Amino acid sequence: MKKVFLFVLMISAMFMLASCGSKSNYKLTPTSKKINGPLGKFFEVVEREYKINGNELSVEFKRIAEGGPTDASWSTHPTFSVEIQDEDGNSIASRHTDVVLTEEQLEAVFSLGVDETASITFKFNEDKIKDAVKFKVSSKWEKAEAATPVQVLVEEDGNHDSDETDRNISLGDDDDSESVNSSSGSENWDSVLDSYERYVDKYIALMKKAQSGDASAMSEYPSLMQEAQEYGDKLQNAKGSLSASQMARYQRITNKMLKAAQ
Repeated sequence: MKKVFLFVLMISAMFMLASCGSKSNYKLTPTSKKINGPLGKFFEVVEREYKINGNELSVEFKRIAEGGPTDASWSTHPTFSVEIQDEDGNSIASRHTDVVLTEEQLEAVFSLGVDETASITFKFNEDKIKDAVKFKVSSKWEKAEAATPVQVLVEEDGNHDSDETDRNISLGDDDDSESVNSSSGSENWDSVLDSYERYVDKYIALMKKAQSGDASAMSEYPSLMQEAQEYGDKLQNAKGSLSASQMARYQRITNKMLKAAQ
């Protein structure tokens, strides 16, 4: 769980840093309208000239057939990936969609009717795309059940009726997860969440300063990253399990930060 927590904090801080950078424009074209992978059966890239504004490339997708994912689900993890190439076709940068960071844009694409279009924005490191000339799009779509960052597991106790179950929520990645019980909580977790929310509020305030052109925001960036590590340590050392209300609060705070980043 600590790894997931730190990832959210670090990636949000990187969004802030990117917003402070210089803005450049690059023109490039798709290598093909065809999308490699399973989602290519249902969507293609609109062939036209595209621009990278600063570090952002908005790719326009067109539905060519009915079917495919209906939402940005963790269980099947539908993903579009964009690879930026130089003039010789060498890969110089790549980014892919995420069911949290680009959830709304993904679902806008999945809800398209045939021949309708919608765009998804991909963010890159500006230093790596200065030689950008073209790009290609690929996709993934897991058909089998996959591990999820927030997965609800309902386990039946053989000594109880079928409607009497113990409900647990598992957060984290494969080797660093913790169990969250929906019926009990801990004051220790309340303290961690208080710290997390204070960090997010500070991050959002700093984000606004960066967007307004305030150069002082950059000087505060190192301390922001240090705080992210400190809150990750607090999370690692927190005792007990999260209640359902604490879990809901954790998700609400995280969503607030991600929306600010976007």
